[in-house]
Amino acid sequence: MDILVLIKGVIVPTQKPAFDEKGQLTAETSTAILNPYDKNAIEAALQLVDDHNGDVTVASYGVATTTEPALRAGLALGATKAVAIDSPLVATDKDNDSAIGVVLAEAARKLGQFDLILTGSQALDMPQGYVGALVANSLNLPYFDNVNALATGDDELVYTTLWEKGTITGKVQEPAVISVTDSINKPRLPSFKTKMMAKRAELEQLTIDSVTVIDQSAWGDLNKQAPTSRLAPLPVQKKKSVVYQLDDDEAAVTKLITTLKAQSIL
Repeated sequence: MDILVLIKGVIVPTQKPAFDEKGQLTAETSTAILNPYDKNAIEAALQLVDDHNGDVTVASYGVATTTEPALRAGLALGATKAVAIDSPLVATDKDNDSAIGVVLAEAARKLGQFDLILTGSQALDMPQGYVGALVANSLNLPYFDNVNALATGDDELVYTTLWEKGTITGKVQEPAVISVTDSINKPRLPSFKTKMMAKRAELEQLTIDSVTVIDQSAWGDLNKQAPTSRLAPLPVQKKKSVVYQLDDDEAAVTKLITTLKAQSIL
């Protein structure tokens, strides 16, 4: 069984980001880590491969400063191969996750035949969690999300999805695209040996310079509809102190209540 896990590098949550004049994150001051939710997808892939001969490939789209740390972390967890994906087809200043989903689908097709494509439930910096659906739609494959249990049968996958009022268990023929929850498993910890091996490993590079998984008119529409994104730090709010003296002003309580209501505190 050969499995592809699509992963993402995200900015360290505790780090204060810096932006360039176009409102984009500057690579020099932004440290990336493997998206925590993707660790569950990698672990699910490794458990399936442990029961069946095969390989686990991790792939990530973006600039090297975010993809490389994520890919090396995936290798340290046990992945067999890591692929860094880039594409001149997607503008870096556009908020175009739909186009990125198509590029990932194109990459999956170019990388070979996989029995299963896995993703995490969401990204730390983008909680919508629809990349798996975009990839499945572009490749015309069945898709299931919120999967909390996964096993293999005779040329089929047995899955359990979590819903608000219960669970649904079903079967699907391979290949398929599945997004797993962060409670499906407990990701293993990398050893010192695997960390060193991952640090020295050579990452494969894949550039997507054309799209074949969808027609060109649909691809053009995706790019036309994408808005320009611009990030900016939150403005620093200066603290303002107001002191009401009951001894000097009989209306101090009324003024205080009025001020609290104006600030939507009451």
